[in-house]
Amino acid sequence: MMNSPYKVAVVGCGAVANMHARHLATEPHATLVAVVDTNRKRAEEFAANWNVANVYEDLEEAIKAADVNAVQIATPPSSHASLVACAIRNNCHVLVEKPLALAHSEVQELYDLADRHSVCLAPDFILLKSSEMLQAEKWIAEGKIGDLVSVDAIFNYTCDWNYVAEVNGVPWQFNLPGGFLHNYISHPLYMMLALIGNVSGLKDIVNRSTGQLPQGLTDHMEMLLEGDKATGMLRLSFATTHASNILNIYGTTGTIRLDFVSFTAMLEKKGRLPGAIDRMVSPATRGLGYVWQVGRNFVRFAFKKLVPYEGLKNLMSEFYAGLPEGKSPITPELALNVAQIEDEIVASSGHWQLDLRRRTFGEDDGHSEKPLLAVTGATGYLGRHVVKALHEQGYRIRCLIRYCSDIEAISNYVDEVIYGDARDFESVRELCEGAESIVHLAAGTGGSKEFVVSSCEDSTANVIKVADELDLKRNVIISSFAVFDHATGATELTDNAALEPEPQSRNAYSEGKLLAEKMIVSANKNTPRWVVLRPSCIFGGGKDTVTSFGMRKGSTVFLLGGKDNAVRGVDVADVVQAIMLTLKEQRIPMGEVLNLSHPDVVSFERLANIFRDELGVRVVCMNKTVGKMLGVATRVAYKLIRRGPNYSPRQVEYIFAGHKARADRALELGWQPDSNLEEQLRKSLQ
Repeated sequence: MMNSPYKVAVVGCGAVANMHARHLATEPHATLVAVVDTNRKRAEEFAANWNVANVYEDLEEAIKAADVNAVQIATPPSSHASLVACAIRNNCHVLVEKPLALAHSEVQELYDLADRHSVCLAPDFILLKSSEMLQAEKWIAEGKIGDLVSVDAIFNYTCDWNYVAEVNGVPWQFNLPGGFLHNYISHPLYMMLALIGNVSGLKDIVNRSTGQLPQGLTDHMEMLLEGDKATGMLRLSFATTHASNILNIYGTTGTIRLDFVSFTAMLEKKGRLPGAIDRMVSPATRGLGYVWQVGRNFVRFAFKKLVPYEGLKNLMSEFYAGLPEGKSPITPELALNVAQIEDEIVASSGHWQLDLRRRTFGEDDGHSEKPLLAVTGATGYLGRHVVKALHEQGYRIRCLIRYCSDIEAISNYVDEVIYGDARDFESVRELCEGAESIVHLAAGTGGSKEFVVSSCEDSTANVIKVADELDLKRNVIISSFAVFDHATGATELTDNAALEPEPQSRNAYSEGKLLAEKMIVSANKNTPRWVVLRPSCIFGGGKDTVTSFGMRKGSTVFLLGGKDNAVRGVDVADVVQAIMLTLKEQRIPMGEVLNLSHPDVVSFERLANIFRDELGVRVVCMNKTVGKMLGVATRVAYKLIRRGPNYSPRQVEYIFAGHKARADRALELGWQPDSNLEEQLRKSLQ
């Protein structure tokens, strides 16, 4: 019997590792003594957050230096096998994130190695130890549903595309043998197999793509399994717009319904009332059951009994409590059976892997004699319109595309696609080789502050450097009205209006765009080779115009602006026109910084009437007081759930400042919107 706590090293310092550290802090049988990550800065920050003294970049060094005897691995799956093997060879017990390894043969080798070194190995099949699953197992053992017949697992996920965009490279999920879905299949699979028993192989599987993942990758799968106790149907999908993790367990006399999103476990049995009456009463009974469980969960949350990753906490407690007897909370048989079925899924007909080769579209029909333009941000809203227009004007177009971007919308208009990231200098250098000009549109609009700022700042630094190296003389960058100051007392935003002095207190987009614009202006002082175009609020071209000026909730539209405020807007086609004036007609000299906003004055009250006429909706113009309240609400919500809008007080001030937009210099140089603003707005809504 071991009296002192196990000395634990956590490997990997990402989001999931924080959950490992959090639960280790309350685990009586273990103490976190070392942190390991190949990124030392990240490891040091993680260690500081959790008050850990020892930081290492190598696991074996950590084990020896910190006298570690247990390891918890929270790294991407491609590294699991080697890290687990290292820990075992150094006589450490191991708890590892799922999947344990990427092939059944690797899992078998690791268990054999663990046997030889007399240590315990367990994958963190955390939902098996959740309150819901433990309750279901108790009901089954008590015979509440009779004999087990079948199990349905329905796991629908949504993808955090902001996270995917932030990765400078291919997100590791896409590099797994089973692609993006490989990282998610373990959860429903291990619960299924734990209930229906050993499965000799897949009975059937259907893989399909609904377009939620790039390049037509498989995003939906359904499979039939037959265990030695019962049968199972499993569905894993990214095709829906909401997350649901549901397990239905059917017995001869009852059904158990588990929902791992709402933390509920329901036992349903045939009622004693006559059939017709029972069918009417049972929904009410079920509803009352859910109400009771919601209330129970509130109490559990209030008393800190309902905690994030509760299953991991329970699994860790069982893991460390069982180590003196050599007992693992997850049997090798279950882990091996899961790995076997995962192998069969990978070998099925799914489309798992991204094709990141440099792509050429169309045939060589003399097109190569036309001038070549290098475009960043081509798959964005503005980018799609720009590449289409450039193509129609006879340009060849080479685009730099993020690894997980969908190129379907632009494939008919571009000649070449290079996968990479504008934050990476070599990617930008490859993009621009042989090009005549750069059209720099790339900018992050969602995600972390660090990503949004770097997507503007780092990418702009790269295009400036490449344009200088290759002596590209005529280039365009898109800035934004987000760079302007609102607190100067001025009533108009002219080309030379004051810029935001505190962008960091407004939002990340303002900060990033202002940094990028200042870098271009500075570069132009040496050699003018850039035009800065500053569009106001862009609308039209298929975008929901409502979201350009406000928000929609059901049949009501909320406009972010007082009734008398002027609409600052520009049709996307008119932004494209300005790019053409710069590149094709060369009527805009290099070094110019130009506002692009329709000269017509349309009030928000008039905009509300346009929305009512064209959409038949109720429209509410929110004044500044309501706007401030909304800003506070979004900030509180963002702190709680880290999602949705996050309006700073300074941003709210800007939105409701009511400045009129001026584009005098652009108009002087020949830029002209194709019709009046009200006509354009109405057209965009049709």
